[in-house]
Amino acid sequence: MEISPTVNTEQNQSTRRPIIHVFTGFRALACLWVFMYHSALTKELVKFRLQWMAMGGAAGVVLFFCLSGFVMVWTYGDCEFKSAKCYWSFIGRRAARLFPLFYFSLLLSIYDIRCIWSKDEPCTKANVIYIILTLLTVQTWVPYYFSGNLWNDPVWSIQTEWFFYLAFPFLLRLIRYFLNTSQISLLTNGNEKKKALKRLYFMWFLVLCTSVIPLSFQFIAPKKDVHKRNADPFNLRIILYMSPLARIPEFILGMLTGIILILKSSPNTHTNHSDMNVSINLLSNDDQQRNTKSSSSSCSSYNRYCFILDIYFLFGILFFTCSRRIFFIYGFVKYDTVLYMGALMSFMMCTYLYLSARYPSSLTSRLLTKSLLIKMGEISYAFYCLGETLPKVCSLLVGTMIEQNVIMNLFACIGIAVFARHFIEMSFYTWDSEPEISDDEFCENDNKFTNRTPFPDECDDEVKGIESFSACFQERYNSCPVFYPGSLSSACESAFNSEVFEKRRPVLVYIHDDKSMLNNIFCQTIFCSEIIIDYLLENYIVWPWDITFISNKNKLIQMWKKIFSNPLLNIHDTEQCPMLIGIMRRSVKDKYWASKSEYQFEVLLKGDTLTCTQHKSNRERLLNELAIFKEECDENEQNRSFDFVGKTGLCGELMLEIVKYLSLNDAINVFSDSILISLKNYNTKLQICEPSKGFIDLIRRKIHLKQIVSLRVNSVPVWSNFEISSFSVFTNVVSLTLLNPSNIDQIKTYTILFPKLNCLSLWYDGEVNFYTLNHILQESFCQQIRRFEIHCAVTSCSHFQCPPYVKNLNVRYFLFDAGYFPLPSVNQCAIQNKSCFLLGIINFIKSMTNVRYVRLITNKHNLDEVSDYNQWKTLFDVCPDLKRITIESIIPGEQLVTKAIEIYKRLSTTQ
Repeated sequence: MEISPTVNTEQNQSTRRPIIHVFTGFRALACLWVFMYHSALTKELVKFRLQWMAMGGAAGVVLFFCLSGFVMVWTYGDCEFKSAKCYWSFIGRRAARLFPLFYFSLLLSIYDIRCIWSKDEPCTKANVIYIILTLLTVQTWVPYYFSGNLWNDPVWSIQTEWFFYLAFPFLLRLIRYFLNTSQISLLTNGNEKKKALKRLYFMWFLVLCTSVIPLSFQFIAPKKDVHKRNADPFNLRIILYMSPLARIPEFILGMLTGIILILKSSPNTHTNHSDMNVSINLLSNDDQQRNTKSSSSSCSSYNRYCFILDIYFLFGILFFTCSRRIFFIYGFVKYDTVLYMGALMSFMMCTYLYLSARYPSSLTSRLLTKSLLIKMGEISYAFYCLGETLPKVCSLLVGTMIEQNVIMNLFACIGIAVFARHFIEMSFYTWDSEPEISDDEFCENDNKFTNRTPFPDECDDEVKGIESFSACFQERYNSCPVFYPGSLSSACESAFNSEVFEKRRPVLVYIHDDKSMLNNIFCQTIFCSEIIIDYLLENYIVWPWDITFISNKNKLIQMWKKIFSNPLLNIHDTEQCPMLIGIMRRSVKDKYWASKSEYQFEVLLKGDTLTCTQHKSNRERLLNELAIFKEECDENEQNRSFDFVGKTGLCGELMLEIVKYLSLNDAINVFSDSILISLKNYNTKLQICEPSKGFIDLIRRKIHLKQIVSLRVNSVPVWSNFEISSFSVFTNVVSLTLLNPSNIDQIKTYTILFPKLNCLSLWYDGEVNFYTLNHILQESFCQQIRRFEIHCAVTSCSHFQCPPYVKNLNVRYFLFDAGYFPLPSVNQCAIQNKSCFLLGIINFIKSMTNVRYVRLITNKHNLDEVSDYNQWKTLFDVCPDLKRITIESIIPGEQLVTKAIEIYKRLSTTQ
């Protein structure tokens, strides 16, 4: 995702910076890391000697502290905190974020303070002080080690974090003082930004050096007596590990890293947004390009920096999993604190955060933004607080500490974390009845919480609403497409009112919902990129609407009903947004249908998925979809310029009746592809002949693929497996015609693609062998065939050698066509034995014992041979269900009629 800083208006309104979703993935890694650290000595990990891999998990706390400082400055970096009201408003929100789950975890971990409820372990003075300080969330602030008192051990970091939150406004103002600015986003001038970055680098290095000071005390060798060491109330190793004063450099480094990212991602010129109260539609082409270059520059493709980050991330994984073991082997155990806190850990965590946010195309950033890690990151705080509570609840019930199972504990903790997230954490973390707010989404300004949406609530004036939309996008992303400043109906009229059809353009409706997490990603990386903005400016009229508020959502539905005959798709689901909808005019032929609207629409994008291809959206794929829709619109406008129905006088129903006797290929050649719209709306059953992949791509966008019920394919030349697989989209095919199939395997390759197939027709330019045909019918892929057709020039002789055919019980209709080859047979057996031709056919038909209808088409040279009454009579003895025999000649005449009447009378007499 592309990073773009907040740009303040002249009125000093602070707006939200985009969410950095990769940080949510880091939260997930950190909470799982700490969980493994606390589970390192469980029997499962010890059994497989994996405890060393989990022992480095204490560094996850460093990641939490650095990430917290980063997110705080990213979210509140422009808050001036001038008044006490502003300060306490901030503290109140932080308290609402931390304390509900903190106290809930203490309640579930009451087994840890058994002196309160157990007579076996009476409370000491130290116990009482520890409990009081923990309830006041200040226990880690006191430089005293309460040995043996661990009330839900992981939550010590929350008390330290609470100290950071209280100090954050003062630290932020101090940093801004050294940077000589009142707001971070004002440092956009080139020279000012360079000076600020130099000062930030110096401060970052200075704080990194100070983080070594508490670490040096950690290197003091512990006392040899473990019991004395744990009982020492002034154990510096433990006091400094938990002390907020010792850990605050990690938080400050995170703050400084966040400010560096803001400045590195910002443009070099400061935009005065006081002039942005006019419609963005008035900007010129050059202005658009200048505004969009800065926003698209940071979202590049995979490059060497992405590769370096990926290698660096892999190195970190190896380092944290193996370093503790190496320290133990080489006798450096007393220095293993460098793996828990201090300069090295802070440096690695801050660089991970910066690089992953700076280079979103890296594999590391893509991995951390996978939906599974995002979901885990959302419950990370609840998981962290409650990770060790369930075993303690069970221990409280049974009266003794139970043995833990790391796998069961993991899934149990995920379950209770999901519950606590939705019913405890988010229930408290609300403010003034606003929608759900997360750390990354919230920004306030001195006296009030500002959560500006693109549209104001109950927006009655479309022009003012779209002006607000444009200004909001400029503030968030430094660029936006050119939006049409008017109503949707006016946008449609403007798009198609030109007399020259080449100047007409489709309308693209962009539906936005601020509550959808996908909107920010889409706008940052795709919609507000330079290439998309330029393409839309030349080819589309873009009309936006914001449905964050229900009132505006209902207004959009009402507008849609007035313009379109079809209702707008479900927009009540937040995850459906962002949504892109293309609008074009209906075809002229649609006037014969019951259509109330001049326009039709197609959903191109829903959420992060392209509707047609069901692929995840990116810039290239979206450009392709937009280009395809624009091409369809242009073809439609061109067809409207020539009214085929009006010129020829043919009504739509008559055209559709004609199409029934044509293949789809021929219908398009006759009526152009504009006929596809009529065929789609009437749901006409269609046949296609020898389609190419390009032809398939054409029709799949304009008709329902289930309308294709018949397919004709030329087996020569041989198609590749990839080309053949393209036919699988026609799942409703019931009839398949193959031209000159070379072998049974080739027939199988096609037939298995169509589960509803019941008619198989084989066409041969040369000789056909009945024994081979019988073998085809016995294959498993032909078991559903009920209608079997053979079209050939000549048959092989079976007069002297009639192989024993295998009975077929499936075929009900059989057609044999040898009439389209007009010359007499040169087969010597057929010349000398007149019955050879008919004998071979009848013997093959006898193998289909359940056949009901037989149809034979021949030429005039074989007419006498097929009129042998005695041969036809033998069929009734073998095929008891036979109802009709039809004999046709390609050159009809009186001789054929006479022969047919004679056979019919003689067969009827014998029945």
